[in-house]
Order: sequence, then C-alpha cells, then structure tokens
Amino acid sequence: MATQKQVEARYPYMFAGRNIGISIPRGWIGIFATLCSEIDELLGSDKQGFYWRQCKEKFGSARWYWAMKGMTSAVRIDLIAPAGVSSFTSAAKSRKPEGAALSSQLSELIDAAAHKTTHSCIVCGQQGKNDRGDGWFVVLCPEHTRMRAENRLPLIWFEEDDE
Repeated sequence: MATQKQVEARYPYMFAGRNIGISIPRGWIGIFATLCSEIDELLGSDKQGFYWRQCKEKFGSARWYWAMKGMTSAVRIDLIAPAGVSSFTSAAKSRKPEGAALSSQLSELIDAAAHKTTHSCIVCGQQGKNDRGDGWFVVLCPEHTRMRAENRLPLIWFEEDDE
C-alpha cells in the first residue's frame, strides 16, 4: 500500500499549489492513488496547473477539492438528517468553453473515487459502512467497528515519519 508521501512524490504537481489541507486516511490511500493516476493520464503531457486545494474526510466520506488554470471544482453541500447525510454537488466550472469537457471528466473521476470511500473502511480500506459510534461519522469494516466500540481504533491518519 502507498502512503500519502509516496503519492505526493509520484505526482508532485498535484500538491504544488496553495492548499488549505491535504490529509488522506490510511484506508483510502489506494483509492486516492488510483485517482491521481487516472487524472495524470487524463491530463497527459499538459498538466494545465492542476492541483489539490483540499483533501479531507467529512461525514464519513472523502471531500477532494481541486483547482486548475481557468477552472474551479464543484461546490458540495451536505445536509445531516436522522436518516443520514445527503450531499448535493454543483457542476465544476470552466471559464473557457474548450475546458468544459475536461472539467466534466475531472469531476466524474473525482466523484466516482469519492463515492468509493462511502463504503470503504477509513482504517484499512476493506468493505465497510457508516458508523456513528461516538457521534463522528466514519466508515468502518466490522472489525474496526468493534475496535471503535472498545476504544481501540488504530491510527487513521498517516504520521509525519510514515514512508
């Protein structure tokens, strides 16, 4: 399994722009690494200034926001109700008509990858479901759900010295 540092080293341009935080949980790093590879392939030799503005977990799934020359990522609104979280996403925008197709393709890749996190354990990446446990929404496999209930959940985030 890759680490966040390894993904950043493989695709340095994706992490070169100003951001407000990049934090990928251990269990989702495989999904994120695959996404970065797909974006790199889509962009080809002209990376057009693509970079991640913010990568985080919220309400049990990934929120991955990006920027690119002349384009902006979608806006996402989350609503919490007793039945769970409902999310609504606007379309990504391009200031130039020729960028609309690329913007749409990027959004599709990112949305599909983020959707995978809604059923992937944040700790290990195995099949999981949203667990509210102590009030914090998080997707966990059965083993990590049990560990959470016992207050023994392992580290979710990479540490500074993780290679």
